Amino acid sequence: MATICIDPGHSGLPDPGAVGPGGTKESDITWAVAQKLRDILRTEGYQCLLTRCGDDPQSDDLAYRVRLANDAAADVFVSIHCNAAASSQAHGTETWHCAGCTASRQLAKLIQAELAAALELTDRGIKTGQSLYVLLHTLMPAVLVELAFISNPAEEELLRQESFQHQAACAIAAGLGKWLAAEAE
Repeated sequence: MATICIDPGHSGLPDPGAVGPGGTKESDITWAVAQKLRDILRTEGYQCLLTRCGDDPQSDDLAYRVRLANDAAADVFVSIHCNAAASSQAHGTETWHCAGCTASRQLAKLIQAELAAALELTDRGIKTGQSLYVLLHTLMPAVLVELAFISNPAEEELLRQESFQHQAACAIAAGLGKWLAAEAE
């Protein structure tokens, strides 16, 4: 079975990532979703590797996260984040991939389709990231998921809900499952 590296964005210490207007920390949301995703994938028989466990200052280093995935020879890398913008009106979900990697682009498309359907948020589509370290330096297909805008009060409230976190994890798992099945053919 495939090994999936799950990267809960930010470490909590010293970098909680974006903080919503209600005080929600991105690192808390990404950790919660990553654990749910890990549990779902394990029940489906996949091996999972997390790039951090709780609040871990060492894991805040992006090179450490990439090295962990590369050294484990993971089959796929999924980084989980919450988006933020200066405008509290920004909203929706999107998935990033690295330019030039067809496998990553296809993975991003499948995960984004599942997220958009499950979360019922504005579908911001897939984006190409030229400067996202974890996408540029992993040796396996990799995507970075932006679940919703933590800077938007309504989406921040959704991100805090365990049911929303579970839906997000299920959607990511479904997209991953479709991609892995297609790769196995």
